[in-house]
Amino acid sequence: MIISVGYRVKSRRGVEFRRWANDILKQYILNDYAINAKRLIALEKTVDIQTKMLACTLEVEEEDILKAVSLYTEALTLLDQYDHQTIEKPEGNQPIYRITYDECCAMVNAMEDTFHSEVFGVEKEKDK
Repeated sequence: MIISVGYRVKSRRGVEFRRWANDILKQYILNDYAINAKRLIALEKTVDIQTKMLACTLEVEEEDILKAVSLYTEALTLLDQYDHQTIEKPEGNQPIYRITYDECCAMVNAMEDTFHSEVFGVEKEKDK
């Protein structure tokens, strides 16, 4: 992602160009965010419609399907936030204990037999 545009000219025209280019970049960033927000709303509506259709087809309580889809959506949202490093620190009590990286790895390795998956416990990027 481009943060700003540099131009090694201290002339008035160079300053005007930098301001113009940075304004254009800012507009692209803000507009892209707005478009993604609209897509998310549309996706939520689609999930709601599909949940109702699935409930009718399977003769299952709509509420149960909606609960499962909601939990799945929350998990995917959390994973997406993790991938983009945008997870917000929750407000609340001060932590009593902070788990270390090695302790976390040990816990994940202990659960590996439970989930029987090639992707469970595989780190996104090594050493990061």
